[in-house]
Amino acid sequence: MQEKELYEPVRNWLYQHVGCEAVYAEVWDVDVLGTHGACNVLVELKTSLSFKLLDQAIDRVKGAYKRRNGAFITSRFIRLFK
Repeated sequence: MQEKELYEPVRNWLYQHVGCEAVYAEVWDVDVLGTHGACNVLVELKTSLSFKLLDQAIDRVKGAYKRRNGAFITSRFIRLFK
């Protein structure tokens, strides 16, 4: 599975379950950006969990007011939430 194959399911999930009004691919250095009112939802699409991904998540949340980190590894059906 490639990262680009993850975009459509994540896009649909952001529209249907999060309630985003708009979803964009590849904005700045973010894979997926969803807008929900005054809030932005940032999503990094990865096919596996790595230290690089964790480091990227730490950098992203430094300036966030409210945050929720989650990694979905679809090929292994593993969900990690913080």
